[in-house]
Amino acid sequence: SGADALLVRHGSAGSRKAWDGDDRLRPLDDKGRKQAQALLQSLSRFPVRHLCSSPYLRCVQTVQPLGERLGLGVMEVTQLQEGATIEEVEGLIDGLGPGLSVLCTHGDVIEAIVGQDAPNRKGGFWLIGKSNERIVPIRYVPPSELDS
Repeated sequence: SGADALLVRHGSAGSRKAWDGDDRLRPLDDKGRKQAQALLQSLSRFPVRHLCSSPYLRCVQTVQPLGERLGLGVMEVTQLQEGATIEEVEGLIDGLGPGLSVLCTHGDVIEAIVGQDAPNRKGGFWLIGKSNERIVPIRYVPPSELDS
């Protein structure tokens, strides 16, 4: 069967160390905004039914352009925030019901799902499926290389 969800890593958002305020409010930088536009192009080809994001601003901003294009609101869910477990993400996918979901999250959450050695760059995404209630990574799509 095909993918059940597209697991997106948020775009570039500057450096955690250089950001003074609450890390949840750290926005995308110029490169991250370009990555969000590139994701809009690649993800809008999929039959997306649900759009979920970590509540962190950089995640919401990564999938906002896609939501606007598809006419879908971005649901902010704690099951995708930093430190979320694979079980939380599995439960989220189950709770959303049928149809393909786009889930925007953080590097640590994606690593927990696809493994430490798997590719996992900002602005890239994984097609994942569910098999016997467990998440199975299917295929990785790296971020578009943006020259501009």
